[in-house]
Amino acid sequence: MFRRIARPLRALLVLALGGALLSAGAWLVLAALGHVPGVEIRAVGLSVDLYPADGGIVGWIAAGSGLALVGLLVLLVSLTPAAPRQPASIELSGPEGDDHALPATTVRLSSRSLHALVAWLAGRVDGVRSARPMVSMGPDGWDVRLRVGLWATSSIPKVADELRRVLHDDLLRHTGVAMNSLQIDFDYGRRADADERPR
Repeated sequence: MFRRIARPLRALLVLALGGALLSAGAWLVLAALGHVPGVEIRAVGLSVDLYPADGGIVGWIAAGSGLALVGLLVLLVSLTPAAPRQPASIELSGPEGDDHALPATTVRLSSRSLHALVAWLAGRVDGVRSARPMVSMGPDGWDVRLRVGLWATSSIPKVADELRRVLHDDLLRHTGVAMNSLQIDFDYGRRADADERPR
C-alpha cells in the first residue's frame, strides 16, 4: 500500500522540482535582460541582491539558461513513461482435471527462475557461448527473445535450429506450456578469435 502511494508522490515531487528549476532559470534570464524586476532578500545577517549587475549580464544569462536546461531535463525524465516491468511470477495454466477428484491449484513460476531455465537450456546448445533471455507469457504460450553470443566457429543456421528444437521441447516438458514464438539475436562479439572453439 505504501509503495503504491510513494511512487506517484515521488513522481509528483520530481515534476514539481523540474518545473521550479525551469521557472527559476527563465526568471533569471528575463531579469538579466531587464524584462522582469529583480528581487532583494533580507534576513538576519544576510542580504542577497538578485538585481543583475551591468557587467555580469552574460553570467546571469548563462546561469539562468543552465538552470532552465536542468529543469527541462528533469521534466522530460519525469514525464517519460517507465518501461513495463516483468511480473515477479507467472501463473502457469496446467491441464484441466476432475474438479471433484483434485483441489483447485494455482501454480506460479518466478520470472527469475524462468529466465535462468531458458538461459541454461540455451547454454547447453553446441556453439552457444552465452545467452540472455527475455520471456513473457502470451495468449498462446511462451514468447521468447534470446540474445545469443556465439563462438567464432559456430554456424548460425545450425545453432538456430537446435535452439528452436531444444526450447520448444524442454520448455513444454519443464513448464507444461508450449513455446509460441522465438526471436534470436546472434552476436559473434567484437573480436572473433580464430583460436576459439565451441564447447
